Amino acid sequence: MLLGPQLGRITLLTGDHAGAEEFHERARLLAIEQGDPPAEEYAELGLALRARRQGRLDRAESYLRRWLEWSRQFDAKYGMLALEGLAGARALAGHPLQAARLLGAASAARASVDAPLPAAERGDVDRITAALRAALGEAGSEAEFELGTALNPDDAELLHT
Repeated sequence: MLLGPQLGRITLLTGDHAGAEEFHERARLLAIEQGDPPAEEYAELGLALRARRQGRLDRAESYLRRWLEWSRQFDAKYGMLALEGLAGARALAGHPLQAARLLGAASAARASVDAPLPAAERGDVDRITAALRAALGEAGSEAEFELGTALNPDDAELLHT
């Protein structure tokens, strides 16, 4: 089952956005058909990342919000990805303070469970960080990030509403 979303993630990371959406959507529909919530979430996270990269922030946030609660109950790794995705959406929407705090919360959550950001996912966080530094300056970006590290994921989720 995971082959579809895995192919979607690979195509997304290599820049084939249309292919990524096709693989993720096919995987999402199959997961729904088979009643497999983890596979559905993985596919929707891929759709959210693609939507965010296209600037379709409402769509990205709708996918990410849906799975943030689920991930708290079943797999924290996806909640961290959701927080990072929401940070990107907030940054693109012109809310750099919220975005920096969301990145800080995601970073703290990763550190708390010894789940470092995979190298393949680093590009998104680096782009978000660069946008935040451009908007807030280095010191401002770092200060807001640090404020976010003190938030628990439940508090951080409130930042995007």
